[in-house]
Amino acid sequence: MRPAFLILTLLFVAAIVADRFRGGTEWAQRFAPNVATETMGIILTLALVQRLLQRQERARRLRGSIGAFRRAGRALSGLASAWARMLKGVWGTASSTPPRELAALLSPHLTEQLMYLDPGAAADPEESVPCGTWLRSEVTAARKSLEDVLVGYSGLLDPHYAEALDELIDDPFLALIDELAAASEPEPRTWRLRINLARGHREEHFGRLLATIELHNRLASEAAEVRSRRGVPRTGSLGMELPRDHDLKAFVVLGNEWWRAAPSPGSLRADGRRPDDAAD
Repeated sequence: MRPAFLILTLLFVAAIVADRFRGGTEWAQRFAPNVATETMGIILTLALVQRLLQRQERARRLRGSIGAFRRAGRALSGLASAWARMLKGVWGTASSTPPRELAALLSPHLTEQLMYLDPGAAADPEESVPCGTWLRSEVTAARKSLEDVLVGYSGLLDPHYAEALDELIDDPFLALIDELAAASEPEPRTWRLRINLARGHREEHFGRLLATIELHNRLASEAAEVRSRRGVPRTGSLGMELPRDHDLKAFVVLGNEWWRAAPSPGSLRADGRRPDDAAD
């Protein structure tokens, strides 16, 4: 369409110039105004048609990406939830109120507490799985799911969204976590040193994760507006309709119940420090 717009614009400008500087001639008085008017009408019509086609194409791509948003939403929620659980386990600040928003919990001054994580501590009191092993499995599962989304829906995804998912999959901080947790007996001292040295990658990762979740939720809301009526999520008991993007968005609830659940705040710290001890 760009060549057509260029030709019509040049024709419109030529008609205006002819009418302005050759207005005294018979052919200019007869044809120039009509040509300029008709050309402008065609330009506006083509612009509106192109805009309509673009909106229809975007709606088609978004509707075809419903499955991708559902799978990616679960993966992003799982990754964010895993980090939130580890950060709760190393929580050692008694003087401040625990955050209730994911963005606040993943802020740089709190994520730096990850260096105090004991990778050999049990992730759950009722299980014996070390938190380092558990974290690695969650990270691996999330990266695998996001990679499957990229491969399966590469032709439908928004380019910026696909780029964000790809960067998250290849995130160097996640690669570091995989390397550290893969050790047969990860030592807290080694963990603390490596995490501390990766300060830049750590801050970049959590900033990237939050930005990807924000982009995902925005696109998921757009896709929910064009999904079919049969695909609207419903409650399992009464069959009532839920928000159209309920099963597409990525989110983590950090309420009072979550903070009371295992692991308890500070229980995964290698130095044994608890929130009640922070003021000492």
